[in-house]
Amino acid sequence: MQDRAAMRAARACGMLKSMEPRPKASLALLCLAAVSIVLAGCATPTEPPSQPGGPASGGPLVTPGHPVTVMDTGDGAELCLGAIAMSYPPQCGGPRLEGWDWAEWDGHFEDVSGSRWGEFHVVGTFDPETEVFVPVEVTPGADYDWSAQGGDDARSPDFSTPCPAPEGGWRVADPSRTTMQTLSDALQTATGLPGYAGAWVDQAVDEPTESTEPPAGDDGTAGAGDGSLADEGAGSDPLRTILNVQVAEDVASAEAALRDVWGGMLCVSEAERTEAELQGILAAVTSASGGMLTGWTDARTGTVHVEVVYDDGSLQQQLDAEHGEGTVLVSPMLKPVG
Repeated sequence: MQDRAAMRAARACGMLKSMEPRPKASLALLCLAAVSIVLAGCATPTEPPSQPGGPASGGPLVTPGHPVTVMDTGDGAELCLGAIAMSYPPQCGGPRLEGWDWAEWDGHFEDVSGSRWGEFHVVGTFDPETEVFVPVEVTPGADYDWSAQGGDDARSPDFSTPCPAPEGGWRVADPSRTTMQTLSDALQTATGLPGYAGAWVDQAVDEPTESTEPPAGDDGTAGAGDGSLADEGAGSDPLRTILNVQVAEDVASAEAALRDVWGGMLCVSEAERTEAELQGILAAVTSASGGMLTGWTDARTGTVHVEVVYDDGSLQQQLDAEHGEGTVLVSPMLKPVG
C-alpha cells in the first residue's frame, strides 16, 4: 500500500522543475506535498498492541497514527518521523525512544551493518524539551491492515482545473501550437508573468474536436478531469491537456501572453498570493521554527504547509498571529490519541 502511494506521489511531481511536461504534474514545490502525504497515512491495528516494560512519563498519549520506521544505528532507537534516505540500511532519525528493547521484537526488524530497523505503530508520550518518546503501546507494522485507511488523504493536493468549462466544452484553439514543446514553452512563459503564483496540468476526460482521431460518438468537446491519475494513457497527449496557470494580478494579460505560445486548452485564474510571497512566508517559518520536518506551498489555496514533530497548538497560534489565520497550516506528526 505504501509503495503504491509513493509511486503515485512521485508521478504527480516534478513537471516545472524539469520543464518536461508530465501527467498530473505540479510545481516542484508541490512535490514535497505529495511525498509527505504518503508519509502521513493512517492505519488500524488488527491485533491488540503489545505493552513494553517501563512506566510512561507524564503527558497526553500521542501517536503518528500509522506504522513508522524505528531506527537504531548503535546509539539507541529513534522514531523516524521525517524523510527517509532509501539506502541499505536506510538513513533517518527523530525522537529518541526510551526503554526500547529489540529483543522483544525478534522477527520484526532487520539487522545489517550494525544498524537495526523495522516498521512499528507506537503510542506513547512525548517530551518536546528533551525530544524523548516513551512508548506504552507498540504493534509491529506487519500486523496492520493498510487497506483500512480508505481513500486518499484529505490533504492531498488538488490538481483539477479551477475554471468552469467554456460554453460548448473544452476545445483546442490551435492544434499546430499544441505540442509537448509549446506546453513546455508556455510553462516557462508563465513563470515570468507579473504576479505569477503557480502552474500545473490537468487532463481532459474526453478527446476534443481538433484531435486527429476523436472517439466514436464524441460531440467535439472535452470535460475536465478530477485531478486523479486514473487515465494514465492520456497523460502524454497535449491535445488532452488543460494548462492551468494562476496569477495574483491581471488575469487577462496573463492569458493573452500564454495564448501567444500555447494553442491548447487553457485556464488562467486569480491567486490570493504570488509564488514569491508564499516562498517568503515559508522561508520565514523555516528559519524561526525548530523541529520542522518538511514545508511546502500551495498556490491554489494561497497557503503554506509545514510538518513538525509535535505541536500542542501554540505554534499554530503563533503563526496565525504572525501571518494571518489560515495562512500557515501546521501538521504535527505526533497527534493526540483519539
